[in-house]
Amino acid sequence: MAYGERSAVTIRGRWGGFPVLALVALLGSTVTACAAESDTPAPWNAPLIVEGGDDRGVTANGETARPTAGGGTLVLAPHELTAPANQIAADVTAAIPPGAVVMVELRGAREPGRWTEWLEAGPRAPAALPEPTRLVQIRLTLSAAPDRAAPVVRGLRLIPQRNDDQLPRITGPVGTYRVFATRIGLVGNTTANGHVVAPRDHFAALPSRRTLSSHGSSDYTVQVCADNDRCAWVPVSDIGPWNTTDDYWNVPQLRQSWRDLPQGLPQSQAAFRDGYNGGRDQFGRRVTNPAGVDLADGTFWDTLRLRDNQWVTVDYLWARPGLFGLVGAQPLTVRGEPGDDAPDVGRAAEGAMVPLQCREPDEWLRIGPGQFLPASGLTQAPPLPAC
Repeated sequence: MAYGERSAVTIRGRWGGFPVLALVALLGSTVTACAAESDTPAPWNAPLIVEGGDDRGVTANGETARPTAGGGTLVLAPHELTAPANQIAADVTAAIPPGAVVMVELRGAREPGRWTEWLEAGPRAPAALPEPTRLVQIRLTLSAAPDRAAPVVRGLRLIPQRNDDQLPRITGPVGTYRVFATRIGLVGNTTANGHVVAPRDHFAALPSRRTLSSHGSSDYTVQVCADNDRCAWVPVSDIGPWNTTDDYWNVPQLRQSWRDLPQGLPQSQAAFRDGYNGGRDQFGRRVTNPAGVDLADGTFWDTLRLRDNQWVTVDYLWARPGLFGLVGAQPLTVRGEPGDDAPDVGRAAEGAMVPLQCREPDEWLRIGPGQFLPASGLTQAPPLPAC
């Protein structure tokens, strides 16, 4: 959880909670075999180290971590547990000035190359992962007080456990939902994961931290399709619009906020159309449109060829079963048929995760009905059947 409005003293609290296709060798056989193990997973002291290129605005020397300015995020390297766990508690030692914030989130590896969503860790209960796993990751977000007094984390000890009685009872999968899209704009500003918005940029924002990709990654990718049949595959690089705790794509019992709303219905849409929550968002602002996704200018104008805010269909790819690949360092034009001369029907951003269905004889990959990418444009892809 977020901690703030505390005196500058050392506190100790007890609480709990991989780029795509990475660490497959590590996961490989362990994910499927772990369910049969019964050993208690060992606790560990998380090293506070900046590495991997996904950390922003934080300094860490292995023993302490603090923000360099107003705030930042430290994403620790994935950690392999000694045995599977589905709950993780922690002991944290930190000095937090009044108005400063420390937030700890956890996620677990599912099948090879796939992560659960980030789960905020609270002070009195462990974070509950949706299934047991042996590979976990920690994200530490630090924010300075208004007077710029910075919090300092001096230790983070994680305590995993296996408790099958506490596994969430999921009643339905994440679907594809029709939501209202707005244009982000904000060129030159910095997103929640540290990305500086460029002109005609390509990314999306969703109203929850749970699916915020780390800087430079596309762990959480959405497929957004307009009514003109054009589609975009882009990373979730910011939080919004309106809310920050509205993972509306999840079933109600797993949703962070607004659990009385149906799955797939953004709180902003309910507030705008039905006066839900008095017509206001979580911050008390009057909701003036029903937006459930924000799109960067390049995705909005160039890929989807939208000219005004409008309804789109969104597929939340991290939650979809199936095979996936990673786009390389250059964006790819999605074609309506195999071949460079086929009609342009969309774009997959650099690094984006894309679903894979089958392989054409000429090394084009089908990613959806009437949607094809050249196999040479992907950095990683599993073996595929012939189309």
